[in-house]
Amino acid sequence: MPVAIAAAYALLGTLWIYFSDRMVSGIPQVSPETIQRLQTWKGLAFVAATALLIWWLARRAAGAVSVAEQARSESESRYRQIFEKTTSVCLL
Repeated sequence: MPVAIAAAYALLGTLWIYFSDRMVSGIPQVSPETIQRLQTWKGLAFVAATALLIWWLARRAAGAVSVAEQARSESESRYRQIFEKTTSVCLL
C-alpha cells in the first residue's frame, strides 16, 4: 500500500507541475512578475493539497490502529476469561 500511495503521489505531482506550468505559460501578455506570482501561488496550492492529503491518510491510519488495538484488547480479555474458567475447572 505505501508503494501505491507514493506512486500515485508522484504521478499526480508530475501531472500538476506539467499542466499548471502549461496553463500559466499559455496566458497571453503577462509580465514576468505576474508569472512568478502565479508560479508561487500554484506551488502553495500544491503544498496545501498535499498537506491535506497527508493529514487525511494519517488520520485514517491512526483510526485503523485504534480499531486494531480495540480488537486486540477484546480478544485478550476473552482469552483471559476462558483461561481463568478452564483453570478453575481443572483445579476441582
